[in-house]
Amino acid sequence: MTWTEKVSFVILTATFSLLGGALAEHFWPATVPLIGAASVPANLSAHQFTLLDGDGAARALLDVTGKGVAELRLLDGAGKLRAGLGVAHDGAPALGLYDDAGKTRAEVSLSRGISRVRLFDAKGGARGGIAVTDDGVSNVALVDDAGKQRASMQTATDGEPTIRLSDREGPRIGLSVTDAGNSGIALLGGGQTHAALSIDQQNRAALTLYGPDGKLAASVP
Repeated sequence: MTWTEKVSFVILTATFSLLGGALAEHFWPATVPLIGAASVPANLSAHQFTLLDGDGAARALLDVTGKGVAELRLLDGAGKLRAGLGVAHDGAPALGLYDDAGKTRAEVSLSRGISRVRLFDAKGGARGGIAVTDDGVSNVALVDDAGKQRASMQTATDGEPTIRLSDREGPRIGLSVTDAGNSGIALLGGGQTHAALSIDQQNRAALTLYGPDGKLAASVP
């Protein structure tokens, strides 16, 4: 290398050394700007996402279970599950609310054409619910601590309502009203009607009594 080449190399090196500092200041300024929308990735892919709070504790989890349920779990400060949203592989969605002991206390779901709301006690037993089918049949049910339905109110597809009150064995009182205006109260037992009081659309009342075998025993008029 000649002295002129050496001088040119030194000058070139000095020039790029100065540019390096200037370029560094240009591309990496001392003040970091706020992240704009253009800096946010358009798509992220992962098998699980975990959201942490300021103390590093997990507060939300998003993943897909081994059974193919895409779920979002929300945790309290102690790491206990308090709410969950999931969609099954077949498309059935559900929302659950949980108490401090981890028991389900409320559930909203849609499966096989039936939308449901179910309420649970502290033991995790279902105690009340509302359901509506695709064809418009709606039902409200109250359940005892043994899981037996004790009261229900239902409207059929044509809108006719029925109320049933039950003991632990089955329905004992039924009340219904038809679209035509006929209404009645029935006393039930063993799957049969034993007495009925009714009134038709002309306001004519009738009392009907049945024997233990379910056959007509007496009627007024």
